[in-house]
Amino acid sequence: MRHRLEPLGRGNLVILITCLAIVFTLGLNTAIIYFITHNFEHLLRSNIKAFVIALIVTPLLSWYLVGLLYKLDKLEKEMTFLASYDSLTGLFNRRAFFVSCDIAYNLAQRNQQPYSILAIDMDFFKQINDQFGHACGDKVLAEFGELLCQMCRESDIKGRLGGEEFAVFLPNTICSQAEAFAEKLRQQIHNQKLTHQDNRISVTISIGISTSPAHEFIQVEQILNQADEALYQAKGQGRNIVAIFKTAAVTA
Repeated sequence: MRHRLEPLGRGNLVILITCLAIVFTLGLNTAIIYFITHNFEHLLRSNIKAFVIALIVTPLLSWYLVGLLYKLDKLEKEMTFLASYDSLTGLFNRRAFFVSCDIAYNLAQRNQQPYSILAIDMDFFKQINDQFGHACGDKVLAEFGELLCQMCRESDIKGRLGGEEFAVFLPNTICSQAEAFAEKLRQQIHNQKLTHQDNRISVTISIGISTSPAHEFIQVEQILNQADEALYQAKGQGRNIVAIFKTAAVTA
């Protein structure tokens, strides 16, 4: 609805409705008076009255009704956002992430292109909540979501799968490219210090990578499971590192 309403604007829409109402009122009034009385003098007086009434009543009524349309439009946008996005980070929620990935997967199949998935987890996130409070934890998550949006390409699909767990679908991306991006993201987080109530907080992430090479077309959920396995390897090796699923094909 929004893309249809915004170009007109509320005022212009009211003017348009008023003009249409006047034309319709005069046309209907003319037809009724003409076929009943055939009196053109009476028709002229009646049309003047109809014109004045339509000119006064329609703007007032349409202004109110158009206002309701805009409120419904705003509510529709908010409901769409809540249904698809995580309100804290601005990233896709779990359901919307997988829906978007399925679309991207079908496109990769059609174009015979590889894709990679990053499974991301914040290290020792519970300690941040316990030591500095949940408000600080929320701030960490929100800033990470913002950084992820800044560093990813427009075509990349970014989602918060729950808690401190994130995933990124990288279309048309081989394993070595995904690794380079993941390492850059890891370093950026590691070097970035968060300030909360005069406290300097260091945050690190562990990342697992898996790739579906071109022509193999491995399902998204399988690739994500493989990326999760690589993520567990990263955590087992000390955290704050990038790990690649051992059987993922690496294409130079």
